Amino acid sequence: MAGTEPLPYAEIFKTVGVNYAAELTENKNTFGSVNIQPNKEGRIVIVGTEKMNIFGQKMGYRKGNVIMAVNGQNATAQNLNQLVAQHIINVPVGTNITITVARPGNNGKSTERKLTGKVMQVSVSSNHVLRPDAQASEKQKQLFNAWLFSSL
Repeated sequence: MAGTEPLPYAEIFKTVGVNYAAELTENKNTFGSVNIQPNKEGRIVIVGTEKMNIFGQKMGYRKGNVIMAVNGQNATAQNLNQLVAQHIINVPVGTNITITVARPGNNGKSTERKLTGKVMQVSVSSNHVLRPDAQASEKQKQLFNAWLFSSL
């Protein structure tokens, strides 16, 4: 496509019952906005804290922490997203949270630490957000289904 005029995304998506926002800032429960990656043992390691938010700072996360448990439930690379959703994302603000980490020491050995705090919301900005319109008409819903589920 060529031209200088931006596409009217909001108008286009509205025809199929989807709301579009170029930018959206919301208050959300988060795990702390730390960079994580799995290790060889199938655990999750905090590998970066450069973009850590206030929740992560209050919890006391550090680069190199290995996430061992969330509220006493064993945490692995396979189930961490589920545990975070269950114990942080989908709970009321102010809910108590305990994250058990293995923290590397200067002697090369790790010690387990329980990091405790309360779930809190932080401001999170997102770009190009699409959400179903709860007020979509039947025609919009039909177009939506034809658009996504057509076997053409």
